[in-house]
Amino acid sequence: MRKKALVALFILVAVLSACLFAACNDNGNDGGGEVTVSIADKSVTEVYEGRTLQLAAAKSPESVEVTWATSDAEVATVSESGLVTGVKAGKATISVKVGDETKDSVEITVKPVTVAIDGSETAEIYVTRTVQLTVTKAPADAAITWTSSDDEVATVSENGLVTGVKGGEATITATSGNASDSITVTVKDTVINAAVNADKFDMSGLYQDDAVLSGSQNSFAVFNGEASQYYVASATVKVTAPSGSDTWSRVGISHYNGEKYYGLMLSPGPDFNARKTVTMIVDATGNVEWGTITDRSQVWNQHDLGSIDFADVELTSVRAGNEFYAFINGELYYYENGIDGFTDVDTLPVLNLGSCTAEFGAMAVTYGQESVEEYLATADDSDYYASSDKVIIGDDGTIKFTGASDGTCPLNAKDHAAKSIGAKAMLPAGKEGSVSFDLTIDAVGTRDALPALAVTMNRYDGTYAEARSLVIGQYQAGWTGWNSNGDLNAGIGVPHNYQVDGSDARLEEGETYHITVTRLMNEEGQDNSIKVEDADGNILFEGTWGWHDGYSDRASVSFLCRDLDCTISNIVIA
Repeated sequence: MRKKALVALFILVAVLSACLFAACNDNGNDGGGEVTVSIADKSVTEVYEGRTLQLAAAKSPESVEVTWATSDAEVATVSESGLVTGVKAGKATISVKVGDETKDSVEITVKPVTVAIDGSETAEIYVTRTVQLTVTKAPADAAITWTSSDDEVATVSENGLVTGVKGGEATITATSGNASDSITVTVKDTVINAAVNADKFDMSGLYQDDAVLSGSQNSFAVFNGEASQYYVASATVKVTAPSGSDTWSRVGISHYNGEKYYGLMLSPGPDFNARKTVTMIVDATGNVEWGTITDRSQVWNQHDLGSIDFADVELTSVRAGNEFYAFINGELYYYENGIDGFTDVDTLPVLNLGSCTAEFGAMAVTYGQESVEEYLATADDSDYYASSDKVIIGDDGTIKFTGASDGTCPLNAKDHAAKSIGAKAMLPAGKEGSVSFDLTIDAVGTRDALPALAVTMNRYDGTYAEARSLVIGQYQAGWTGWNSNGDLNAGIGVPHNYQVDGSDARLEEGETYHITVTRLMNEEGQDNSIKVEDADGNILFEGTWGWHDGYSDRASVSFLCRDLDCTISNIVIA
């Protein structure tokens, strides 16, 4: 029995060994034939980063098992099913194997995904405006993701449409996979706030480098920026079609406190025929409060307004703390130190117009105390301006009246004057002040019965048109009160003869005299005194009028001349 069992065991082992040898010898080829394996299609050998390429093995017999391998997994990987995935640009060999034997291979090129934003590396747009960005990309169907570095400055849609939100810079990036490209977008704010009174102006021209703003309704347009007490705002303006019936057609750059705006207005008058300036406080509905210093006391038909070309006028408005300046064509027309409702209140500069059609251009604003001080350091800050070309104001403050000797100067004293710019030549409220100067008589004219110089004090507050003049003639001095809307009274209202040691005297041509005018103050209001001295210290006249008119607020000082050539120097206001 044991012998039979042992034989059977040997037979079983032999059969199993034969089977195992046969299997290993033909790798599963039941028929015992040759095994063949190859990559089925080698016509496509490129793939993009992040994309896939399916390879297949042609094999015989079909049951043979294969494995896939890559020469560089950092360039391309391959799955157990032959799916090749591009990882990064380069070349990798993909092989198909049976066991350890490589049966076939193919070199795969991994191509980089590329994204390039079309155009330059920068772009400019205005707030609320858009720019459409496009890309050149590979592959052509690559999905692009758009992002903005600062959505508060500029946003970008999923299609690359960039919208300006506020002034500044933002980086717009287009990304696909590992590829990206960026562009710097500068968002420019309009110089004028296009959201304020947009129904009153044509603001379409603001969105360009040479911005323009036009309108014909009584309104105002606000400069962009944060309300401040220091700024310089400027613009050029072309005025057309002023009202033929409204004497106060006007343009200007004013100061807006959130409820009202205040400043100097330039008026062409009806059909350009009554040019003048005036200060106004205007509320949002257009109601006007007339300023206390107006054209009547500062620049009534003066400053050579007749020569202004209303097709091209340059306006500049400056706020320096509580000092307000208005320049026209670079010349100081108006100055004010403090105004109710605007003093110590942050404001914004505004363009305003009324009863005319106007187009504003070259609009600009700079904020900050340093910018203001830089501008004023070179701006016209004259204490006085000349109302005719026969009045010459020197850099040292000397005022020279000419034209009497040859009859070429205006006889109307208002038109032959050196007038003050508001508080630049101001006597204070409620207390005494004085004006002193040296007067040299150059020539006495023959067209007026009493050639004279008038030292004039205009009411600065309240009844602005009322003036008091201290008149200095060749033989007499005295006082006169008058309405500065009209002409200076003829002669001297209350005359007093010059005398030295009891004898009559006069102001001689070629001689210099020292004049002191004092504004007196008591409970009944203002009064004035005048003293005229010759070069030897002799007092030719000294006296006080005694009018006490109840007025005690500020008074602005100017010099008016009537048919007299003279030079005023060493002016001191104290």
